Amino acid sequence: HPSATLISLPAGMSKPYQVSGANGSLTAHEYFNRIGINYTSIDISHSAEPTIVGDLRQDLTKNIIERFDVITNLGTSEHVNEQYPCWKNIHDLCGLNGYIVVSLPPVGNWLDHPNCYFWYTEEFFRELAQLNDYDILKLSIEGKDESSFKKLRGVLQKKRAKEFVSSAQFQEIQEKFLHYQAPEFESIFDRDIDYYRELMKQS
Repeated sequence: HPSATLISLPAGMSKPYQVSGANGSLTAHEYFNRIGINYTSIDISHSAEPTIVGDLRQDLTKNIIERFDVITNLGTSEHVNEQYPCWKNIHDLCGLNGYIVVSLPPVGNWLDHPNCYFWYTEEFFRELAQLNDYDILKLSIEGKDESSFKKLRGVLQKKRAKEFVSSAQFQEIQEKFLHYQAPEFESIFDRDIDYYRELMKQS
């Protein structure tokens, strides 16, 4: 609907969309605005899209007052070495009856994914949904049987206004249902953090 708001993590969705019947291509911002959805993104650094510069490991609600109808996490959270504040931000920024849309690497796939810390399971999202009273509208691993690049895709709806699960409860399901492996080289978040902090001083 015209007043819908969408925020993506991060601004990787600035890559052009190929829109059938359009002349050339559209960015995510251009595409969503054309269909009546106010789009923005969160990233560790500036991009060509309308972007909120922020670190998903910090409390973003201190600087972001708006709550969003849709939050997309399409291959972002696996690159964040601290999962609890990342998922707490997603929960807190999602408005009541809003949707959390994920497309993430499942365990056993994307084994050479650069800067990746975590791989996900369906059980993780079932537990997360139960603890936070989310409705699961979609949850599946998609891709060809022989592919090693399947994606875990899901849509969760935040039906109740409640505090995000405690750090201890989250840590328990993280240890049970996520696979962790430190990347061989520094994360993009660590690489850009000095730039981000300097930018925050100037804003």
